[in-house]
Amino acid sequence: MPDLDPLLLEWFRRNATANANLLQLLTPADFSLPFNPGSRTIGDLLAHMVFSRTGWLRQISPPHAEGIPQVSELGWQGGPLLVHSTAEFAQALQLADAAALAAVQDALADRRLFPREFHSHPAHFLQLMIIHDASHRSQILAALRLAANRTPEQTQALEDAVWDPWFT
Repeated sequence: MPDLDPLLLEWFRRNATANANLLQLLTPADFSLPFNPGSRTIGDLLAHMVFSRTGWLRQISPPHAEGIPQVSELGWQGGPLLVHSTAEFAQALQLADAAALAAVQDALADRRLFPREFHSHPAHFLQLMIIHDASHRSQILAALRLAANRTPEQTQALEDAVWDPWFT
């Protein structure tokens, strides 16, 4: 089984930077903004991003899921938030990313595949998180545009914050 591709590791780190940059420009008031009327809110999407790592880790490498804070009452589906600041979301995502990376690196070091999911190569878990986060970051940006509560310059700063890591 091949080792972790350095390029994939770099992409995973850039993904984390894009998430961190976005969180730096959000406010707790943004958490209640919906993507579409009646849909998930920004807070729900952020909670889902954290829990996607926790949920998958519980299935593929349970010890690595320990210590990741629960950020919403209902896990995958969001629900009432248990965090109330962007700093808490940022910390939860950092811990979840570190756990995801450790799970993949440990599986590779042991030359083992994950049970049930990502069974062709453990690194596919990291690929999924990159794609998954990009999808939800786009939804968050759309929700912020629809809310129209920022100046054009602030909106551009948000766009730059999530895209710049990919162009360096």
